[in-house]
This record gives sequence, structure tokens and C-alpha cells, in this order.
Amino acid sequence: MISLIAGVGLLLAPVESRADPQFGIFIGPPVPVASQPYSIRVKGLTDSPPITVENIAVSASGNFVDITFYISHGSSFTSPVAYEGDISGPPLSPGIYTFREFTRERSFGQGAYSEPGPARHTTAVVVTSSINSGDAVEYYHSGLKHYFLTANIEEIAALDAGLFSGWTRTDEVLAGVYLSDSSAANLPPPLAPVCRYYGLPGAGLDTHFFSASTAECADVGIRWPTIWQLETPSAFFTYLPGAADGACPDGTVPVYRLYNNRPDANHRYTTSLEIRQDMIDQLWIAEGYGDLGVVMCANRR
Repeated sequence: MISLIAGVGLLLAPVESRADPQFGIFIGPPVPVASQPYSIRVKGLTDSPPITVENIAVSASGNFVDITFYISHGSSFTSPVAYEGDISGPPLSPGIYTFREFTRERSFGQGAYSEPGPARHTTAVVVTSSINSGDAVEYYHSGLKHYFLTANIEEIAALDAGLFSGWTRTDEVLAGVYLSDSSAANLPPPLAPVCRYYGLPGAGLDTHFFSASTAECADVGIRWPTIWQLETPSAFFTYLPGAADGACPDGTVPVYRLYNNRPDANHRYTTSLEIRQDMIDQLWIAEGYGDLGVVMCANRR
């Protein structure tokens, strides 16, 4: 998909495409925040259908979180059958945890459950501190007809206090973005830094631009060094969509980017398909990966 900046086309660089695994442990949001609610979803494979998940238990001990499925089999056939379920996760302190899934099974709802045996699925999860999570808040200036997004705590406070006249909240936010990289090496999925550029007034802009694509961030500085000034390579951290279809990791939602296609370039970022369509109706251009133009993926509210 083509990204348009200052009237010049810029190709978003490919990102690694991910196949969504069919079975395993899925945590939402992908990086839970300490002491805040989150969900655990598990999908696995067993045999002897029909089956019933009679109970799901979860416990935390040290740096392990164990999820146990209690399953009843309705026959003695050995044909494979899927089971799945959701449960709320236990409160956790900041750190790295191993989530493990076990099953305990019995036939025809009778007798004792089997012993758990080895873990069927495991996944490593980083839990970040609450001070590392915040919202990226959107503002609108009716005179400029510009939108502005920021996760900077000081900027949010100043804008809300009216220190920059003309800017008001739109009530749109990207919820639960990360203010620094809380992921650990080799732990999926990695967080991506979101660069922030400032379009210089001397070039007729006075606007901001965000991208989670490392290559796109670099290209802006290379192509237009006298027009766009890099304010920070990491305004906040989020997740990359799949290059082929714009699909986001489990537990996240797509963020769409719209471009006003005017000399005073301005971009809008939203998780709302309704807002996306409204901007397109006003002749804004969708940018990003996939048919809908996804540029990053944010945590669910």
C-alpha cells in the first residue's frame, strides 16, 4: 500500500508475515499490564468426541501460570477433536512468565480425572509495569482542520489545560500503548517503536507523522530532510500488522491511517472503521497494509 507524505509517494516496507497458529495459548492484550485484568484463551486438540470442557482452572506460582482444562470424553473413538476456552488471568507483577496448559480427562463424565501429564502448550509472556502503559490521545484543531496524536504525558496535560489554543480532545484514543519497549529478546511478539516526525512550518506544514515501520521512518528522513524533522524514533511502542493482509496479532486491533492529500499534509490514526469511512468520504486517502490500510496494531480497550 502506498503512503503519501507531503505529496510524494512512499512505499511502506514489507514486514514479516505471521501465520496465526491454530492451537496454543493466547494472551490478550499480548503484553498484560501489572495488576490489570487480562484474558487467557487456549485452543488444543484431543480425541474421543464428543467432548465437554467441564471446568478450567488457573493458578500462578513463581514465574509460572498454569491453566488446566478438565475434559470429559463421550466415546472411546480416537478421532481428533478440538477443545477451547477462555478464563481471566490472575493478577501479576511486572516480569517474564511462562504460561503452561494442561489437561485432566475422563470418559463419559465418570470416575476420577487423569493426572495432568506434561504441558500441552507453553508460551512466554512479558508483564509490563502500569507506569509503562498509557493512551495515545487524539486532538483536533477546527481552525487548521488538523488532527494530532500524542502519548506524551506532559503534552497531554498541556493540551488539556488549554496551553495550546484551538486544540480539543476528539474522545478517540489508542488505548494501552507502551511508553517504552517492555518486550524481552526472543519473546514473541516483539514491540515496534513508532517514530514521530514534525513537518516544518517553513515548508508549509506544521503537522506530525507517525509510523511503526522502521524502513518508512528512515525513508522520510532520507527523502525530505529539510521538510520533515525526526522528533523521536520511539514516541510509543506497538505491534506491526501482517504485510500481506494487514492482520494484527491476537488480542490487538488495527490502527488505520488516513491522509488529507493537501499541501498542508495531515494524517489521522483511528481504530474505528466508521471514522475511517467518514474520512474517506471527505476525500482523505487510506494508507497502510492490506485492503483497509493498517499501519500498526494497538491493544484492545
